[in-house]
Amino acid sequence: MFPVEINVGYGYEIHFTRDVFSRGNHVLKDIINSRDMKRRHEIIFFLEKKIAALYPGISDGIADYFRAEKNISLVSKPLVMPGGEDGKNFELTGKLCRMLADSHLCRQSFVCIVGGGRFLTPSVSPHQLSTAESGRSGFPRPYSPRMIRVSV
Repeated sequence: MFPVEINVGYGYEIHFTRDVFSRGNHVLKDIINSRDMKRRHEIIFFLEKKIAALYPGISDGIADYFRAEKNISLVSKPLVMPGGEDGKNFELTGKLCRMLADSHLCRQSFVCIVGGGRFLTPSVSPHQLSTAESGRSGFPRPYSPRMIRVSV
């Protein structure tokens, strides 16, 4: 036996901002366009149910934020999902995977999850979304969408 040590490094950009979906805030648009300004990017949003209840206009705010953007299109209106323990079930995970597959996302696409800390962790229902970062989401490797997490 020969001991072998393998180190794998990952790097993530972290951006801090306020009012991320206000028209004057370009942080999210800049993140999406940073890879390829000439290409049109598709994005799908998942909102934690509690966040949608606390901020009733957030879905419209997201749509307004991207309305004038030529290089970014929303795949659908933001989808509201339960967070925490309510989101940990196979039925919801299957529904989530079907929604993503039906959206025809590719590696140039983005999945954005908006919620509190527990909604953003890989242990809750959007587990497939969290693992999409590494290509283990059920999408073939070259087609895995990229993740954006927005913590409220």
